[in-house]
Amino acid sequence: MVKTKLIRKRNEKEFTQKDLAEYLNISQTQYSRKEKGEVEISDEEWERISKLLEINVDEIKENE
Repeated sequence: MVKTKLIRKRNEKEFTQKDLAEYLNISQTQYSRKEKGEVEISDEEWERISKLLEINVDEIKENE
């Protein structure tokens, strides 16, 4: 499932996929696959992303 909430918030905050990938210490390709729903985003990664975007995890995590 594509992570539309995450993509919307990332774009609002003017972060690129590369920015988040570097923050998570993964490649941009790996991050892209996570946003596309091809690879799961771990709870720890959700927490780190929400901290970077300065929002609550619930605002970006999709209900599967």
